[in-house]
Amino acid sequence: MKHQVVVYYAFCPNFFESKKIYRKHQRELEDKILSYDFINRFNIQFEKNNVGKGEYGKPYWKGKENIHFNVSNTDGLVVCACSDCEVGVDAEKAREIREPVLKRCCNSEEISYIFQERDTLYSALAGEEDSVQNRFLQIWTLKESYIKMTGKGMHFPLQDVTFSIERENEVQIKSSQPGYFVQERRGDYWISLCAEEEAEVVWREINF
Repeated sequence: MKHQVVVYYAFCPNFFESKKIYRKHQRELEDKILSYDFINRFNIQFEKNNVGKGEYGKPYWKGKENIHFNVSNTDGLVVCACSDCEVGVDAEKAREIREPVLKRCCNSEEISYIFQERDTLYSALAGEEDSVQNRFLQIWTLKESYIKMTGKGMHFPLQDVTFSIERENEVQIKSSQPGYFVQERRGDYWISLCAEEEAEVVWREINF
């Protein structure tokens, strides 16, 4: 039976006086989203004391093998992925590329993809202006979603998971590592998801 993943995303502009208070606000928003999902899909209460951490710090739900979640936040956005299989999710806002980061995490094929000439067909399919920054974030968030799914985080070398993004009638994502990958653009943000197995993915904006 195919798994299901719901990816919730909430825009949250920073109107706070300090980064510490804003980060607290984002954590509270994460908890609200997880509570909403757990009640509506699993009919259980989300309790922080029932959240454990794996060897490398990945949160997991104690005692239930078919309940999995992962969160990501960046300036202006909080994302939570909830599923019945292992998942990892990453969200990033468009930003300037730093060359040392690029060389450290990407192989030559990925770098060629990132710096290729603008593809008019792909831009039309994606509904956005194609750019070097956007192609970099496509690759970067896919890598992050995979290492978060595995639970190893940055202990897994980013160059050991590579991607190719093919542009035909629709975008196809291929990876050197096993997993089911999808991604979406929402406003100025790229959101990438990795599920351990093939899954039906539902994208849902949520407001509290």
